[in-house]
Amino acid sequence: MTAARNTADKRGLLLDAAERIIVNKGLSSLTVDDVTVAAGVAKGTFYLYFQSKSHIIAALQERVVERLIAQQELLLSRMPEDDWIGRLETWIVEMINAYMINTHLHDALFAHAPGDKDVQTGVSAANRHLLTLSTLLSGGRDAGVFSIDRPKINAVLLYGALHGMLDYVVHHDQTIPQDTVIEEACEFGRKLVGAH
Repeated sequence: MTAARNTADKRGLLLDAAERIIVNKGLSSLTVDDVTVAAGVAKGTFYLYFQSKSHIIAALQERVVERLIAQQELLLSRMPEDDWIGRLETWIVEMINAYMINTHLHDALFAHAPGDKDVQTGVSAANRHLLTLSTLLSGGRDAGVFSIDRPKINAVLLYGALHGMLDYVVHHDQTIPQDTVIEEACEFGRKLVGAH
């Protein structure tokens, strides 16, 4: 095994362990000691890869986003490049599916990190997932399919609306079927971009 592979494996073990702890016990229960025990590595190994608990949380946030982007990009790569409405709907559906599958982890990592100043939550200009949506909207506008002047602002509006809707459905009204959530979200997305 190469040194690079060993490094990636140990870092991955630590991330996997931290993710399991967060899902099973919550973010507030995450400690460096618990992560190293769950990963089966020495405590010093943790500090080879992460400076603190905050840094492993940030790495988990990045990993969750990267997985979602990779899944969306895979599905979009299989679609006709000029199917802008289909591409938008695919982006929306995969965002919803990923959230519904990983609700507890998502909420812990992105919505409920009180008191931790190093953990960034909410919509920021550096949000890579938001940037993928903005790029998609720009492409649809440039192709003459979406009637929007400001793709970035529209991306923020859609992104925020989808997150708000998912939070509401998951935490306040679980009687709404996922198919209905997807249908309404896609319709909202089409209306927002003025798809024609």
